[in-house]
Amino acid sequence: MKGLRKREDNIKILFAGRFAESEILSGPERFASSLFYHISAKQSVTFIQYFFDGREHSIFRKLFGRQEKTIGTGKIITLGLLRVLPFLALYRPDVIHLLQFERFGVLLYIYRVFFNVKIVYNCHGVVQHENSVIKNITGYLKFKDNFCEKVFMKYSDVIVFPSIAARAKAEEYYKTGRSKTAILPNFAGEEFSAAGHTSLSTGRLKAVIQHRNHFTQSGMDLLFESAGNVKSPMDVYIVTDIDIRLPGKGNAAFHKIPLMKAGMLAEFYRDKDVFLSLNSYDTFSIAAAEAMASGLIPVVTNETGIAAYINNKINGFKIDYGNNNALAETLDMIAGLDRTQIAQLSKAAADTAAEFSGEKAFNGYASIYKEPAR
Repeated sequence: MKGLRKREDNIKILFAGRFAESEILSGPERFASSLFYHISAKQSVTFIQYFFDGREHSIFRKLFGRQEKTIGTGKIITLGLLRVLPFLALYRPDVIHLLQFERFGVLLYIYRVFFNVKIVYNCHGVVQHENSVIKNITGYLKFKDNFCEKVFMKYSDVIVFPSIAARAKAEEYYKTGRSKTAILPNFAGEEFSAAGHTSLSTGRLKAVIQHRNHFTQSGMDLLFESAGNVKSPMDVYIVTDIDIRLPGKGNAAFHKIPLMKAGMLAEFYRDKDVFLSLNSYDTFSIAAAEAMASGLIPVVTNETGIAAYINNKINGFKIDYGNNNALAETLDMIAGLDRTQIAQLSKAAADTAAEFSGEKAFNGYASIYKEPAR
């Protein structure tokens, strides 16, 4: 690779991944759609994806199909597998940005063998680790995932990690080479702002935790194991659509709240105090970043990527995963703070989250796109 074909600002970018249009999205899905919207506001950009749901689409469509949708100055094009390479040959992008781990992305690297193009890959998590340790996937699916991830790690020109912890985990499995990696935190949605935050609790603390899937189960385990050690009266709101049994005794009263779209979630955060990110593995929690932007004080485990941005007792609190006493003691300590101390922590958390803005992320990616391929 000798770099891009053009050096001017208007580099021809092609996004690839999964563009989800649901109102409730996973972290990588929110990242992909948000970056698309930010960059398409600056220049014309195209996003390609695959017909993912086999139950909804026929084999013919998954091989030969094409759908196109225009959003602002951008296009979302869904392609069958056998149409991806011909499309790339006609489109001739300067940069291909694979926004998430998707197996059809291997086709992008086949194209790269024949054409001069720079490939940027966002590694939100190490799939080999997740499949083995968290999901416990075996067999052919695990083989396919491992093969694709090896290709992405070895042949990408730039691998973007959301945190230092994410890169460190990848280095346990792959020789990525620091020279071709970048650290850019995922960014919080614009709906989340501390401007409307009203809570300055000095009595009954209000804490929030999100439970979306198997990745957040470890955080729920730590929370429930710690609940009996909490001495201060508090309300803990679990935002989830998963059927779980809530603890019925203790000073912490648990409430189950359904998942909600971003605007409603931002409104829900207005009178809350604390956000809990307690997982044993989490490369970067967009949910925590959004809660911080709303003015909630983060309590996070050191095993999560966002912990690198938390200064203990300054803009949040950090504990070791599995330390039940530390979580209960931290919540009790926050419950005992006065209004001024709560306000200082809340403001510091929001100020930190400002570093995760869409505009700053756009500038970071714009710089990566312009750099010569490594």
